[in-house]
Amino acid sequence: MPSKTALIVGSNGLVGRALAEQLAESGDWGILELSRRPSPLGSIGTPIAVDLQDREACLALGPKLRDVTHLFYCARAVAPDLFIEEQTNLAMFTNILDAVESAASKLSHVQVMEGTKWYGSHLGSYKTPAHEDDQRHFPPNFYYVQQDLAAARQKNASWTWSALRPHVVWGVTLGYPHSFVVLLAAYATMSKHLGMPLVFPGSQACYTTISQATDALLLAKAMEWAATSPKCANEAFNITNGDLFRWQHLWPQVADYFGMEAGQVQSLSLAARMKDLEAIWRDVTKAHELRPMPFSSLGNWAYFDYTVRFDVDDISLTTKARHFGFEPFADTKQELFSQFDRLRDLKVIP
Repeated sequence: MPSKTALIVGSNGLVGRALAEQLAESGDWGILELSRRPSPLGSIGTPIAVDLQDREACLALGPKLRDVTHLFYCARAVAPDLFIEEQTNLAMFTNILDAVESAASKLSHVQVMEGTKWYGSHLGSYKTPAHEDDQRHFPPNFYYVQQDLAAARQKNASWTWSALRPHVVWGVTLGYPHSFVVLLAAYATMSKHLGMPLVFPGSQACYTTISQATDALLLAKAMEWAATSPKCANEAFNITNGDLFRWQHLWPQVADYFGMEAGQVQSLSLAARMKDLEAIWRDVTKAHELRPMPFSSLGNWAYFDYTVRFDVDDISLTTKARHFGFEPFADTKQELFSQFDRLRDLKVIP
């Protein structure tokens, strides 16, 4: 019997899938994967299906949660109204936290996944380099209320909490709307199929500004570390690859990976264009005998548009994590290309 049991909430996402892979590789973990739907890649641990907005359904999970020692909360709901988004995400976290607390007598740690929206990155220019102790921006922000709930509950509990703040997580999973790597690979594949150069579809400012990313597998290592290291109790940590990049330098290398010429910057809304280009993806899939996937399951092109239009510097200080003992890092370019390789292995792209 494993000595620890992880409940991964949001197991079909980039972060949840990477964490399941990391814990399975580490060993000595029982793994419960909670999501609304089965994973297109199959389950690594024991799947549990539930809608986190259904409080009664969450509480009814009690018997399945008795052995949980570590709760990893990686789920989120997106809403155009930030106040509604805050309350929805708080309710979801509350529902599963209540269910776990009432059922799991050996619960020792609760971890919440955050991001640079904690610092107001979604609102425009923000203080950089961002430090974990920077002042909060004016509400709403669902990260704030989720962490506050964990901190308040911990005061009267035997478990501890931690929070991790990555930025633009790059990894591989299928059927997840915010998978930038899958969307980028699909865009490059379609452009090559049409005989076009790889045009950067974002803004000129984003093309030249300083950016950062977080490899999903690096983040998963940090999650396990923070959840099992006593010194990390009740602390928040920025987690990024540790290097920086500008698209103007990385984009030509991406084009070269796909055997293409790098095009110029042309601000295109892929969300507007892709809705009418499903037939092209079907042609690519048929020509290269790729994994049959609905075009809509590749991801949310509006998210891709947003990512390549972010026009202010993105820099998070990661010295705190290093001071606390987390040493791994990732080479952004190498990890991006290894993720493209994995998509090829999965027959998502040719």
